[in-house]
Amino acid sequence: MSRSIHAKDIARKLRNREAAANLRADGWRLADIATEIGISIGTVHNYLAEAKQEANRRAGDLGEQIRATEDVRLLDIIDRGMAMVEAVAGKCDQHGAPIDFKAASALGTVLRASESRRRLYGVDAPTKVTASFAAPMTEEEALAILADYDNPFPD
Repeated sequence: MSRSIHAKDIARKLRNREAAANLRADGWRLADIATEIGISIGTVHNYLAEAKQEANRRAGDLGEQIRATEDVRLLDIIDRGMAMVEAVAGKCDQHGAPIDFKAASALGTVLRASESRRRLYGVDAPTKVTASFAAPMTEEEALAILADYDNPFPD
């Protein structure tokens, strides 16, 4: 018997959370939502935080699915391009002229797909450098530390 009561409590909570999220999306204030649903403002706040976390998780999952699909597509382009490069490299057409331009075109496609793949995973992003100090430091002390380095700001 307690199991069905627990299931009913969970179902009620989910309905209330969905209702709170929908009312908030419609522009309702937290106090008005609490009154409408019959729960405390704190509970409304918690429900909205849970709903936001769930939405962010779902968006993250969708982003990963899109990234994985794009990765498969780019890998296919790279594989087909490399197969074309290998197939035509060093060969001649029916007139005896080299057809390396086809290989060059395919190689260009491979390079562009590889660059897209690096951007897809953020490999091309600049490295973020941060510094922190345990105690406050004067400008003179900071300049003295930087003076000890040959090139404190590398290109």
